[in-house]
Amino acid sequence: MSARKHARSSRPKRSRGFRLEIQAITASSLLVARRVRRDLAALVALVMLVALTSVLAVGVPSHIEATLNGGAREAVAAAGQDTDLLLRTPVADISGFGTATAERVIAFGGEVPDRLPDTLAAVARETSTGLLGPELRAKGPASTVLVRIAVLDPAAAPGVILADGALPTADSAAPGEPTRLGIAVSTEAASAAGLAVGDTLTVPTASIDDTIVLEVIGIVDAVNPSAQSWVDLPGLWDPVVSPSSGAGTGASFTALSDAAGFDRVATYFPDVSNAIIRTSFNPSAFDLQRFTAVGDSIDELETSASTLSEGSPIGVAATSGYEKAMSGFPVAAAAASAQLSTLAAGLLGVALLVTVLSGTALAARRRPEVELLRSRGASVGLVTVHAAVESVVVTLVGAGLGIAVALALGFDISSVLLLVIAAGTAAAAPVVSTLLQAVAVSPARLATVRIAGAAVLIALSITAVVALRSGTGMGGVWIDPLTLAAPVLCAGVIAIAVSPLISWVTRSVSSLGSRLRGAGAVLAGSSARDGRSIVTLVALILASSVAITSLVLFHSVAAGQETESYRAVGGDVRIDGTSDAESLVRRFEDAGATAAAIAVLDGVKVQGTSSSAAVTLLAVDDDYGRLLTETPARQQQGQNAEAASRLLEQKSPGTAEQAMAPVPILLDSRAARAAGEYGASLDFGGTLVPVVAVGSTIDTPGFLGGPVVVVDRSRLAAYLDAAVVGRPGGFARPDLDPTTVLAVGDSAGSVAAGAGTAGAVVDRADSLARSRDGALVAGVAAATVQSLLGTAILAMLALIVTTFIGARRRGRTLALLTALGLPKRFGVALALGELAPLVVGSIVGGSIAAAVVLAVAGPAFGADILAGGSVVYVLPPWLALSIVGVAAAALAVAVLVDIPLSRRITTSDILRTGEES
Repeated sequence: MSARKHARSSRPKRSRGFRLEIQAITASSLLVARRVRRDLAALVALVMLVALTSVLAVGVPSHIEATLNGGAREAVAAAGQDTDLLLRTPVADISGFGTATAERVIAFGGEVPDRLPDTLAAVARETSTGLLGPELRAKGPASTVLVRIAVLDPAAAPGVILADGALPTADSAAPGEPTRLGIAVSTEAASAAGLAVGDTLTVPTASIDDTIVLEVIGIVDAVNPSAQSWVDLPGLWDPVVSPSSGAGTGASFTALSDAAGFDRVATYFPDVSNAIIRTSFNPSAFDLQRFTAVGDSIDELETSASTLSEGSPIGVAATSGYEKAMSGFPVAAAAASAQLSTLAAGLLGVALLVTVLSGTALAARRRPEVELLRSRGASVGLVTVHAAVESVVVTLVGAGLGIAVALALGFDISSVLLLVIAAGTAAAAPVVSTLLQAVAVSPARLATVRIAGAAVLIALSITAVVALRSGTGMGGVWIDPLTLAAPVLCAGVIAIAVSPLISWVTRSVSSLGSRLRGAGAVLAGSSARDGRSIVTLVALILASSVAITSLVLFHSVAAGQETESYRAVGGDVRIDGTSDAESLVRRFEDAGATAAAIAVLDGVKVQGTSSSAAVTLLAVDDDYGRLLTETPARQQQGQNAEAASRLLEQKSPGTAEQAMAPVPILLDSRAARAAGEYGASLDFGGTLVPVVAVGSTIDTPGFLGGPVVVVDRSRLAAYLDAAVVGRPGGFARPDLDPTTVLAVGDSAGSVAAGAGTAGAVVDRADSLARSRDGALVAGVAAATVQSLLGTAILAMLALIVTTFIGARRRGRTLALLTALGLPKRFGVALALGELAPLVVGSIVGGSIAAAVVLAVAGPAFGADILAGGSVVYVLPPWLALSIVGVAAAALAVAVLVDIPLSRRITTSDILRTGEES
């Protein structure tokens, strides 16, 4: 009975407590409204910061994804026909197995676009059918020719221009002549084989009684000889004239026929015919998800193409070079994503930290009100609800505004999780700050919480760096929030590690200031104890570390691209296949450039004592040594200058006997392994030229590949001349006339542009521009510039917000000091003493964080992949001065902002309101 009474009595008490809480919340709403009116400007600024953070949370993943999408489209376009899906089937197989007719293949080819899986159908551009018979030896009116019969797909007929006669049709053959086939040949083939409309080609068959008669009924041209319809019909528009291929043999070409006629005659062919149904892909239809999905769909078809031919009388086998052609893109995309993520993390991270700093600063401003509410009986829940309602409303308004702006700018919401994390952090910061003000936390418990938080932060940082290093998120989901947060988490860990150091420095500065003469030093030293905002420190360290990391990567990739351009070209300009190399060299030298004429011989063998290898021989003269000397020493060509000089300094032989001495050469590493240490020689068609290696092993010139042997042209010519004298019968002497010209110098490009048709010109500037204009490289470069500018502005904003937070405190100190007779200019010393440790700490901490990120996660950035060659991380000489200069400018702006703020407070304000109010 007593228990029931107690239960009945406890329910009204609980309900009364709930009603009292509701009444308290209602009664305090006026206080909340008053507080909102008072802090309206601060709340509007906070809304703007939340909006900015939301724009970045939406725009950052969208920009990264757009850049990688562009890279995928560019990679598909560059691969071209290598990515095409090929469906193969035999036609008129004499064995009778797996055969099909040309008419069925043509009909099936028209159905393929509708039979493709949805993934491939979405990116398919064009489907064409190429059906080609075996090579046949035919006797023509002028000579014997080699001809292959192809089928003209009716869908490709609009791409044919009839020059004479008619196109083959099912009615082209005469009745009762099953082995007679009407064909059309191209104008080029007709000219090469001496054919005209009405001529016939006779093809003997295995049967003695039967011959195939090919009657030329039409001569045609192509609207576009390189169109996809003709890719699988080689020799149709470009016949080959090769008299040496056989006795009495003239041209080799492909002729067109109709499907019905082909089926009638193909059974007499000596070998099976083959059909290829080719589907090409539209690069503009690709994005990151489709890049992976298309590869998976092609793999499934290559495993079993029965789904395509289901219900059809023919079977096909699917093949594609898609995987091989696109094998380099995932690695390049992962590298670009890692660099873009680092840039984006800095921009978004600093924006979020500034928002958190502003929110907590506004909450700290309301500390007296919280204490007043608590002293009048307000619960912790009531105080927290007030802060939460305000914070949620501010965050929702700001996030909604930011999302609207981002969508208006064309960004897509590709990472809802990142947006939720950013908005949630911004909303939670002032609530947590208010809660900590309302709840008395013991120092021991606070220390425990800090240690636990630091441990969690370190664990998350390690996990994020591992994810960044391993490329997590580069499969189906391209933007991994954990990878994106790696630089932010690293900056937080470094800030925690640097914070005690800053405290020690500020104490030392304070102690030193107290010993120095002058009020400014004393005030700066005293104010230095207040510069301990951990949020500001993290923001500034993050901004500094991202700036250093991105600039090092940007500079290193640019240097690697320049090196690779020198390797690919061999100088500033290379002209191949010139017939007047010496004249070109003089033209370059007259314009102030340095040029060299060289002879390049492929397929020469270097013969060692136990092994041999085919090498590329580079026969050079003295001008080659001068060219290498003028090439920048940091480039590969310049590094070979000393070895080349030693080679060319060898004295020319004076007599025939001396000319027969071993010829000095230079070897790259691969040629050196084949030559061995003793008794090497160069094999010119059976004539062995003894050689001896001089100088060190050279780097392989990039434009030649490898292995490479460099020889003095005059010494080799002298040996070969002496060998001819010693062997009256003679031998096939290699042609050592130079056909390639290399040039370096500012004027080399203009001279090459005016060289006309002197040869194929390869300009290093063009090569470098192409490598830097790629979608991934250009996207990273543009993002670097944008991120650096935005991060610098946000970092300065973080310092300004910190200045606002401490301005009232410094103003009170300055007002009291002014009352004691000190001039107001000493307020600058107060501001510098408090803000300078944060700025110095950000430079030190940012440098440490950048070094950690580059050392631990450096391979994930793939700088060598984006550069196209090996990359060495380079610290630009101007980087340190730039960082210090920007930091000094930010500090100066913060001090200028502080001057009017701190001087607003007067001694009368302190006397009226009290020093701590």
